[in-house]
Amino acid sequence: MLFMMIGLASIGTANTLVMNTMERITEIGTMRALGFTKQQVRKMILAEGFLIGLAGVAIGMAIGVLLIFVTSQLEIMEGFMSFQLPVGNMILAIIAGIGLSLGAAWISSHSASKMDIQSSLKEG
Repeated sequence: MLFMMIGLASIGTANTLVMNTMERITEIGTMRALGFTKQQVRKMILAEGFLIGLAGVAIGMAIGVLLIFVTSQLEIMEGFMSFQLPVGNMILAIIAGIGLSLGAAWISSHSASKMDIQSSLKEG
């Protein structure tokens, strides 16, 4: 179940990054015309992907821990579930979330660095 959720989240992140890059073709073309190198454009998009992944993992962990705590305290559960943090699963989710976000950002940055400066300026 954890792998399925991480996979779905990574597809959403990849979609967000690709759409973000395609909507900013003119902006990226302008940055390249002003002197940005292809490496700098790649690093910028990779940094965005890292921050999106980090924010998603942090918010997801916080909501997950809160949900586990609230569920363990419900009267309906009557001691069925105790509050324990699954540290192994949390570490796996952190590594996978950030890693897959960086992978999705790499795909997006690769396509952005291949853009021709003149054609990207004309599209805007």
